[in-house]
Amino acid sequence: MKWFGIGLSVLLCLYIALHTALSPALPTGEIPANLKLPQSRKFLLSFSYQPPVWSEKAFAETFDFIGQKSDMIAHFGDDGIPWEEALRKKPYPESFEKDIQRRIKNKKPKQKILLTCNPVNTDRVSPALNWGEKGQEPLPKRWAAKKWGDEELTQAFINHCLELISRFQPDYFCYAFEVNAEFHLQSKAKQAAFVSFLKEVYSAIKAKHSTLPLFVEVVLGNDAYMKERWKITKAVLRYSDLIGVSTYPYVYDTVANDGSKMPKNWFERLRENVPGKAIAVSETGFLGGDFLHPKGTWIPGRGRVMVLGSEKSQASYLQFLLQEAHRLDFEFINWWAWRDLDALWEQIKTHKSFENPMWGMWNR
Repeated sequence: MKWFGIGLSVLLCLYIALHTALSPALPTGEIPANLKLPQSRKFLLSFSYQPPVWSEKAFAETFDFIGQKSDMIAHFGDDGIPWEEALRKKPYPESFEKDIQRRIKNKKPKQKILLTCNPVNTDRVSPALNWGEKGQEPLPKRWAAKKWGDEELTQAFINHCLELISRFQPDYFCYAFEVNAEFHLQSKAKQAAFVSFLKEVYSAIKAKHSTLPLFVEVVLGNDAYMKERWKITKAVLRYSDLIGVSTYPYVYDTVANDGSKMPKNWFERLRENVPGKAIAVSETGFLGGDFLHPKGTWIPGRGRVMVLGSEKSQASYLQFLLQEAHRLDFEFINWWAWRDLDALWEQIKTHKSFENPMWGMWNR
């Protein structure tokens, strides 16, 4: 298993240049000669808790690495909600409880926590699936009929958020993510119902945790992508203390495999459209190797490639990202994975939820 994209060497060197508390034991690699970094920084550097394979050994390695090499760990919850248990305030299913306890137990001293919980399914429109005894499962009949604005749905999610906050004691809490991705295609009534849902959740959590930064995350894409989504983006960010950002620029043809092609105003557009809020990059990454896909273009010696990737390109994006974080005074940056996920992909790709090869785009 190789390190994430660029062997993580350049990534770590760049992080280390900004983080003097990191371990002196470095992977091979050099800081680019043209790199100009400030003497200090205000923003936090973070990795998501994303094990490179599903095993107890990988879990431990992931916790240890993040604890040693960053300021913060990010816990993402996008696999479903124990809806009935949350509504009734009953014990969670054993599989869910085990996962929570593992994460809390492995918190490192002085480590900050970004905690996220998504009420929205992976279609980024409908309510999240259920988390049952065997993990993610379809919604029970009575929950499948519920729409945004349903009192029980709203209360169950509020209860769930408050329970997680109480147990994790996070420094930041994201209560919905990638929520501008598909809602622009929904009717005005459905959009309004979802925004109203966010308002109720935000108000309920703030009433209990007035100083905890709460935010929703939006996808940041190229200009063509955002043109259709600025309206819903502005609407959901009304109930957000920060501008949470999910951005993977290589998925757009205007950038693709060349990190040096990053538009200079990539992040600044957020300030122009949603003024007065700090930017927090809650998830990002850039391909350090080719994205292989059965329908990709055949390239001799490389295989069927849908998006080319390289270490140099990834390093260019990361340099841009860090410089923009300093220039625009970001709250934090969270890099999605600390190692390549090829082995994990081989382990899970036959599961029904991951049959689409496009999930492999985030492997490296």
